[in-house]
Amino acid sequence: MSKKGYRVNGGFGFSIDYPALNIEIKNSDEFIFKDNREMSTSQQEIDRHKNKIEFIKKKYGIERNLAISVSGSLQSHSGFGSGTAIRLAIIEGLFLLNDISVNNDQLTSYSGRGGTSGIGVRTYFEGGYVFDVGKKNKKEHLLPSSSLENNPKQSLIIAQGKMPNWNFGICIPNKVKGLSNIQEVNFFKTNALLSNEEVHKVVYEVVFGLVASIKELDKETFSSAIKKIQTSGWKKAERSIYKGEIELYEQILYNAGAKCVGMSSLGPCLFFTSDDVVDLIEKLRSKMPNCELFASSSKNSGRTIIIDNA
Repeated sequence: MSKKGYRVNGGFGFSIDYPALNIEIKNSDEFIFKDNREMSTSQQEIDRHKNKIEFIKKKYGIERNLAISVSGSLQSHSGFGSGTAIRLAIIEGLFLLNDISVNNDQLTSYSGRGGTSGIGVRTYFEGGYVFDVGKKNKKEHLLPSSSLENNPKQSLIIAQGKMPNWNFGICIPNKVKGLSNIQEVNFFKTNALLSNEEVHKVVYEVVFGLVASIKELDKETFSSAIKKIQTSGWKKAERSIYKGEIELYEQILYNAGAKCVGMSSLGPCLFFTSDDVVDLIEKLRSKMPNCELFASSSKNSGRTIIIDNA
């Protein structure tokens, strides 16, 4: 997140098996998008999905439309990348329903996502972890992926592979609201100009901390790097969105025995490691009544496609 170096954007992320989305897609005479989740897709996002589908239909001469139903435990605007997953799923569903064969790169390109971080579009297909170094610095505006759909040049992947079989705890503060698309854009405009020193710090933790520890199955170093990244310039800015609320929940987690606490993407979801995630969560339930707490684990496979020909 600096205009002074070789590249801009990039990131590190990994897949977990829960929470998850269920997306049912059928042929329809008109575009229908129904989101049954408590924290659902905004109308602005639905319109963007519709416009993308209309563009692809016109390009391929597809006449039928889609009826889309979204459900599951993965909420929007919580730091899980649900918008990218939904976009890729409905485009892939459109092609499958019309017996049109396309590869993963084509699906990614049509989605318009991945212009800022390649994590969501890569883990959609394969799971595991992804470390990308963004794209060449052309002095353009730094914006979230959802705002770069007309110029989604994909980021350069440096490392991608399977995660160790590690457990993670997830904490979603129910009373802390994530950012809308408009708020995300405004946040980038205000904060996306880090010093080279801040960039160097976080890249060191990602390369020598996260990626190296995954390769060596070293959860202690992984946890240490996650913890240090939370104090980096970009992450501090992301956390400041919530005016100290995230830190309150974080401190409870640390006091209970968490090894590290990280905020996923722009939050407010927190993930944490410990010697025994399930036991720690049970201890925390009475102390964190306003949080959704559950155990998850790393996931080394992408989306599951079920075709019902009935």
